Amino acid sequence: MSNPKIAEAGIATQFKPGCAPGPGRPKRRPITERYAVLAETPIEEDERKELKLPEGSTYADAAVHAVYRRAMKGDTSAIREIREALEGKSEKPIADERSISELITEADATLTRPTGLGLKEEEEETVVDADANTCNRKRDGEP
Repeated sequence: MSNPKIAEAGIATQFKPGCAPGPGRPKRRPITERYAVLAETPIEEDERKELKLPEGSTYADAAVHAVYRRAMKGDTSAIREIREALEGKSEKPIADERSISELITEADATLTRPTGLGLKEEEEETVVDADANTCNRKRDGEP
């Protein structure tokens, strides 16, 4: 027979609405774990010599050398893999409805905008102070 007091006590310890439970059981990744172990394993001596790798090289070293060799032969997927490993995946471009010529015209106007014309006293320029990470207003002629 179950004890009703124990059942009532369990209700008080259950998760409250809106509160997430704990992390649960950790996810196992057996294949990834085995890859990681083998990657750090020293490569067999005969394979190392055949691949012309330095003494103490691991399977990870051999894999990296293989990718670089493919890249040197012009394999664009190998080049992409190296770039992504070093720099991360490139971000997707932001969709812009404007044409290339409109974007170039806008960029040219921004780059060739005259400076130092002086502002009227009632006009203010926003200045961003990168060191203080603040935004201040200044009037023309102020440092």
